[in-house]
Amino acid sequence: MKRKTELYFYLILAFAAIPFLTADVIVVKAIAMVYVIFLIFRKDAVALPALIVLASFMSNIYIAYFAMIALSLINFLELKRMKVHWYLIVLLSFLPIVLFYSFTNLFVLKISFGPSFNQYQFYFTLFSFFYGVLIYKSFDIQIIRGLVLTFIILYLLQVVPFIFPEGFVIRMVFFIIPFLFGWLGYNVFFKRFSNAFLKVILGLALLISTFTLGGSTFTILLTIALTFGLITAYFLNKNKIAIKITGLASYLILFFIIVYAINKYKDQDYSAFRYSMGEVETFADFSGRLKMKVFEDRGPIWAGTWNQIKEAEAWLPPVGIQEIIVEKSTGRSMVFGFHAHNLFLEFLRTNGYIMGGILSLLFIKMNLLGRKVFYYKKQQPELILLTAGAIAGNLIGSMTGIYVLLYTYAILSLTIVGISYASFQAAQIKLFPNRAAKNNPVK
Repeated sequence: MKRKTELYFYLILAFAAIPFLTADVIVVKAIAMVYVIFLIFRKDAVALPALIVLASFMSNIYIAYFAMIALSLINFLELKRMKVHWYLIVLLSFLPIVLFYSFTNLFVLKISFGPSFNQYQFYFTLFSFFYGVLIYKSFDIQIIRGLVLTFIILYLLQVVPFIFPEGFVIRMVFFIIPFLFGWLGYNVFFKRFSNAFLKVILGLALLISTFTLGGSTFTILLTIALTFGLITAYFLNKNKIAIKITGLASYLILFFIIVYAINKYKDQDYSAFRYSMGEVETFADFSGRLKMKVFEDRGPIWAGTWNQIKEAEAWLPPVGIQEIIVEKSTGRSMVFGFHAHNLFLEFLRTNGYIMGGILSLLFIKMNLLGRKVFYYKKQQPELILLTAGAIAGNLIGSMTGIYVLLYTYAILSLTIVGISYASFQAAQIKLFPNRAAKNNPVK
């Protein structure tokens, strides 16, 4: 079967399964699990578009990450050649702990299979990075075209009314919208296509539709801005700026904002700015909404999460995660039954100080490795667009939420980061073969 035919065959099967997956048909879900394992073990980027579709609708998509663990072990020597084997070893060292606590949830606390492992989904989804490293050789323009088609269809499924129940969110949209904006900007400003008018119309449609996604609009707009910034810097031959923007300093700035918000959110009441982005008319409105999102919306949740972390004093993953007690700036207390709305706080809350801290560092390191693709000016443009969207989304999303490592999202973003790093490493080997031979001697 030719690669193009294979790609679209896998993709059609995935889209055809959506009605049955959303209807929770047990037989189809079981078949889908086998199909996902098959796609992962293809060890070929030709399966990536189909995997993205399935991850958006399968409640049991965790099976993909179990398959990635097995694939990484089987291909350990290949990961060693790419110089990421130590990160895999560190990650695998926590597997016995994760399995012990997961099976405790399953057999002792009598929690069903999926929820028993959900506490550790941020652990499992980190293996997407190694999957990306392993499939980079097969990642070509044909795969990119398949991805773009997949993005557009998923985007339409999200924004067109009446297709899914109100409140249903395809998490991939948090990546897809910034990518489509970046793709649009690249074509208009750097390729100078003659049909620029049509692209402006597409851009306006994208912009308007972002306001249909509720409270997550601000996160998406920030991600769009950062994606645009990275793309512009790279294609204006200012790639060192793209490297610096996505470096360790950016994560340190995020940590400072989090600490500041936790300690200062009670100093002023910003609830008056709790309006939608559609109501923003002036810079003062925008500034007020930004402060509201940090101090009124996220700050109390971050503070409540940090209090819970300190009270738990858990060095290892705690058994049975409690709800977060949130105290607003007005003094009103409430129970928040979801998550920390910050990836790094959630790592500590669900995995303890030791494991949560190390997993946080691994997540940051993976993104620092992926952004190295910006060093080379002659990379495939579409790969740069994907990388910019992935790195920007992971940076912004790790501060404002936890979606970047959900089962339904990481299979795209962190896989792209892995592909980007492997592409950089392959370029290194090509440019400096003697250095590569010295580091990986043939025995």
